[in-house]
Amino acid sequence: MNGDLIYSQGKYIIKAGIHEASSLDITEDDIAGEFTVKTSIPRADRFNTIKGMFIDPESKYKMTEFSPRTVSGAVARDNGEVLEEEIKLTFTSDRYVAQRIAIKKVNQSFLQTTLSLPVNLKGMKVAVGDRITLALNDFATIDADWNPSKEFKVIGWSFSESGNGAIDLSLIEDDEDRYADPAEGDYNQISNTGVIISSLAQVPSPKDFTATAGYNSVNLAWTNPTNIGTWEQIWIYASDTTTPPTTPIEKFRGTSFTHQIAGGTAKYYWIQAVKYPLGSTPASGATNTSKSALVPFEINGSIAAVTALKIANAVMADDSINTDQIVDSSIGIKQIKAALQSSNWDVQAQTGWRIEKSGDTTFNNTVIRGNISAATGTVGGFT
Repeated sequence: MNGDLIYSQGKYIIKAGIHEASSLDITEDDIAGEFTVKTSIPRADRFNTIKGMFIDPESKYKMTEFSPRTVSGAVARDNGEVLEEEIKLTFTSDRYVAQRIAIKKVNQSFLQTTLSLPVNLKGMKVAVGDRITLALNDFATIDADWNPSKEFKVIGWSFSESGNGAIDLSLIEDDEDRYADPAEGDYNQISNTGVIISSLAQVPSPKDFTATAGYNSVNLAWTNPTNIGTWEQIWIYASDTTTPPTTPIEKFRGTSFTHQIAGGTAKYYWIQAVKYPLGSTPASGATNTSKSALVPFEINGSIAAVTALKIANAVMADDSINTDQIVDSSIGIKQIKAALQSSNWDVQAQTGWRIEKSGDTTFNNTVIRGNISAATGTVGGFT
């Protein structure tokens, strides 16, 4: 059942799981004492994924599981940790209705602000399950959207023990948009062969994305979502403009990546976490996947490009260049100023070697191993 069973005034009342209009306005004039506000529900009571059972006519009306359901942003809201709650829908005999109830419950889990509010006898006009509109100027210091009014649902009602004749209301924030029916594409479906076609759960985004310029490269690093079961790969995107491309430059599972590009080249970067459906593999490509939001590299809150460093005439640190820092075909004759020479080269009378840009090559007291083939000239006194 999508709703609540409430005992009030000696009667059991069933409230359907739909949004109802507010029936009472409460202002500062109606407050009968100090009130408390909590902006989130304790972790023990939180959930972002619903799984459960329903009565399945196709299984001779036995209790049958339906696949876990969540909504966009729910898992990411809880730092990537999947928090499950199980429900039994003993009056539900349709798997799509069961999914709809689960999706709605997860949607409403975003409503977490609660109040303990003592009011005057005006509180006699409402019961558990009713909605009220609360207009308090103090809310402006918390959220401007709460001024002049904010809608709440009554989840508790009692006479105050303070002796001042007040009524204590327990309230939780409410929002009509959180009761909307899911879109058709939000439901898991079963194919003709009995395979569940999943509308994949929200994938949490990677965090702490950094991009650092290197010589002929840009070094990327990030922190993966903490729940390893909610994602499978990190996709990396690079572009010459601020428009994200559709095709990633790399797909893999890791926390860092070095993009080899020519020095002086500027790139914008994005990353996202990706989840493949059951039975699919990364080789399936970009289709039939669930993806997190694109995470751009930013500086002070604005998307920014990173320019790979060029190897210039400046003195570089010892051992700072090896094969990994040299992009294929990136060094040619134009990049050589005058000559390449060994570290012990000084003058021609000493040991060492030197290769001139003009083509002349000198070796002095240098051991050369291997076979030497020459059509003309003299080697070691031999012509």
